[in-house]
Amino acid sequence: MTKDKELLYLYNEIFVAGNEYAGPEMKNSLDFSDFNTKVIISAPHSTRSTLNNKLKVTDMYTGAITKFIGEKNKLSHLVRTKHITKEENIWDYVLEKKIAGKFFLDFHGTRMDNDFNLAVGTGYFGEDMYEDELNYIKALAGKMDIKLAVNHPNYEGKVGLTGHLQKAESNNKALQFEWRPDYRNIYENIDNVLNKTIPFMESIVEFLNYK
Repeated sequence: MTKDKELLYLYNEIFVAGNEYAGPEMKNSLDFSDFNTKVIISAPHSTRSTLNNKLKVTDMYTGAITKFIGEKNKLSHLVRTKHITKEENIWDYVLEKKIAGKFFLDFHGTRMDNDFNLAVGTGYFGEDMYEDELNYIKALAGKMDIKLAVNHPNYEGKVGLTGHLQKAESNNKALQFEWRPDYRNIYENIDNVLNKTIPFMESIVEFLNYK
C-alpha cells in the first residue's frame, strides 16, 4: 500500500505542475500512452483546460489515478498534462488519432454534495445499449458498497467523450464515470482510492477485456 500511495503522489505532481499555464508556444495538452489494449482509460480534465472559450477547472486527482491504473496494468491511457489556451477536446484527439474503436472509460469528478459515490453515464444511448456492462457495474458496485447512479441528469455523458463518439462513430464503446471527491482524494481518502476506486475500475477493465 505504501508503494502504491507513493506512486500516486508522484504521478499527481505531473498534473499539479501541468495546472500552470504552459505558454502560447505549447501546442498539445493531451498525452496518450499506447499499450495496444482493447480498453482505454481517459482523464480529460486532469489539468485545467479551455472549454467553450472558458476555463475548465481540474477534476482533482483523476490524472494521477488514471496514470496509476494505466501503468500498473499496461493499459492504454489518455490524460491531459498541460494547461494551454488552445481548446483541445479529447474527442477530437481520439477521432484524429483513429483510436475511437477502442472502449473508453472516461474518468471525471463530481461534487461532494451528491448523495451517490459514482455516476455512470451512457451519453445519448439508452441503458439497453450497455446492458452487459451496466449489469456488471451495478453488481460490482453493490458488492463493493459503492452507491451508484446511472444517467443522473447532471452526469449523462452527452457533452463529453461518450456523447461525441456516439455521434461521430455510432458505437457504444464509451462510458463516463463521475467519482465523488472522497473517492478521488489521494491524500485525505487514500483508503477509498486504493481499496474501492482503483479496484472497481480495474475490475471493469478485466470484464471488458474478456467480454
